[in-house]
Amino acid sequence: MVFEKADQKIMKKYLFVSLVVASFVILPVFASAQAVSYHPADTNNNYKIEKDELVSYVISFLSPTGTLVGVTLSQLARVVTFYNAGGYKVYNGTSDGFAPSPAFHPADTNKNYKIELSELNAYRELYNQKMITLTQVSRAITFYNAGAYKVDPSSSDGFAPRRVVVSESANSAQLASIVTALSSLLNEIKQLAK
Repeated sequence: MVFEKADQKIMKKYLFVSLVVASFVILPVFASAQAVSYHPADTNNNYKIEKDELVSYVISFLSPTGTLVGVTLSQLARVVTFYNAGGYKVYNGTSDGFAPSPAFHPADTNKNYKIELSELNAYRELYNQKMITLTQVSRAITFYNAGAYKVDPSSSDGFAPRRVVVSESANSAQLASIVTALSSLLNEIKQLAK
């Protein structure tokens, strides 16, 4: 009887240590392996299907000796969709785990991964016309303040701020523009609240 109680204590300690090891070693490794996922056609892992990647995928579809043997017509159609959309994001609600996503923020009309003041003002005008939400304008202001943005499929809108180092004088001019834009936006919000 005493021997059995000692065995139970050892087993409980062993089980506890096993759970601790699993939670600190195994689970984080599994989570990090699942965190970033790229489409097989996206060979440079930038969440965009470039022209050369699309061509390679088409060749693999047409040729049984291609590098991606077994590409189906539906898979090829998805890659064409991602190419036409300008990008893709990880999305668990689809059969392949991806969804089309634009490569450029809607406010970035000149497609240079920067929201410039003229673009921000035009985007704010869409807000004034109630075509976009305050959250969408706020995100554009965030990207403007950061100096640039990047594609980030893990964010709610598919983009994230990207800091750009600029000269001190440019920072002062940018800060003045930001203050002006925020003041104007605040006045518009006050008008809506009345």
